[in-house]
Amino acid sequence: MKLNKIAAAILSIVMIISFTVTAGAVVETDGILYERIDSSACLEIKGIMPGGVLSEAENVTIPYSINGSEVVKIGSRAFMNNGTVKQLFLPSGLKEISEYAMYGMTNLEEIVLPSKLQSLGTNAFYKCTSLQSVTFNTANLPEIAKYTFFGCTQLDDVILSNSILVIDDYAFASCANMKRIYIPSSVAEISDNAFVGSNLVTIYGGAGSVAEYYASRKGIPFVVVEGKHTTTLTNKIDTVKYFMMNDMSCYTEESVSTLETAYQNAVLVRDEFFSSQQDIDTAEAALENAYLGLQLKLMPFLEEKLLHAKQCLNNPEMYRAGTLDSLSIAVEKADKVVNKVLPSNNEVENAINRLDSGMAQLYELIKGDVNDDRLVNLTDAVIIQRSILGTVNLEGEALYCADYNSDGKISVADVVYIQRYIMN
Repeated sequence: MKLNKIAAAILSIVMIISFTVTAGAVVETDGILYERIDSSACLEIKGIMPGGVLSEAENVTIPYSINGSEVVKIGSRAFMNNGTVKQLFLPSGLKEISEYAMYGMTNLEEIVLPSKLQSLGTNAFYKCTSLQSVTFNTANLPEIAKYTFFGCTQLDDVILSNSILVIDDYAFASCANMKRIYIPSSVAEISDNAFVGSNLVTIYGGAGSVAEYYASRKGIPFVVVEGKHTTTLTNKIDTVKYFMMNDMSCYTEESVSTLETAYQNAVLVRDEFFSSQQDIDTAEAALENAYLGLQLKLMPFLEEKLLHAKQCLNNPEMYRAGTLDSLSIAVEKADKVVNKVLPSNNEVENAINRLDSGMAQLYELIKGDVNDDRLVNLTDAVIIQRSILGTVNLEGEALYCADYNSDGKISVADVVYIQRYIMN
């Protein structure tokens, strides 16, 4: 029993010794070469083991720690001229990327710089000709050193973190594909040749910043993106989003399509880092106009019926007294619906029904029907003749109907017209 315990203790010691890295000694684990930094418990990555399990790998993840020791540094020339790796995932605890560390990694496409990174050496990503995206999550990195991204011909938009204070000589030189870069107001110094040979179209930053002065001096357009206000746009996006979750079939396809397009554009503008305040305001206005411009399929019918109803109300003498009352109320309510912001389909339907009901109650007077029997015949002509002779007194609706030719007076002409009407 004692022998077993002794054997186990010896085995544990051997294991500990086997996982202990002496400072300066390069060791390989899982295809990654590393060494201990001086007498500390931290490790420096020296590269990929030639012929090892990662020698042909396109995606390489550097672990946060190896055998309990934290990885804090990528050593000088660690991945120099590697033409295989496309994605290199760096550990969150990384503090330093040494000079030439990724020099000439011609297949590397993207890299995310972690928040704890404090030092980025010269030529670190020199001529990484496939590098398209660099994400600066750094909170403690003060400088983009000389030649850091020199010759990264595929590097696209760049957004620097607020920790950056200096952009040194040729830091982004010969980056032919780079069109936009955000330089925060924290940057106090930009080398005159930092972007030489690059095709910068626009620099983004804060008003009155060193970046704005640099852009002005170099003749590069500058857009203020710091201090943007997106709260109102976000609120409107949320309102439209929830609104569009409802049944939209009652609205015209054209107006719904316009709203969907405005919504999608608004989301893009809000989420696009390089959007200016003017871009945001324009997207906000377009979204609001599209929202308020939603057209119910029934609305044109309501507007047409409302117009006709108003024409009736404008000629009250043509209708029996009292029969316009319901229509007048219906017109008043329909006007409110038409002028309301985004009325519901039910409101429009109810307005149409009220107008139809009001129109149905109208009692239209018939010209020539003096005795109100809904016919125009000789009896009416006789009544008019008697009115002309003074033996019958016509007034109100009867007087209106007796004026057959609508010339404002009762005369023999009205009798003649009625007789011609009867005779067809």
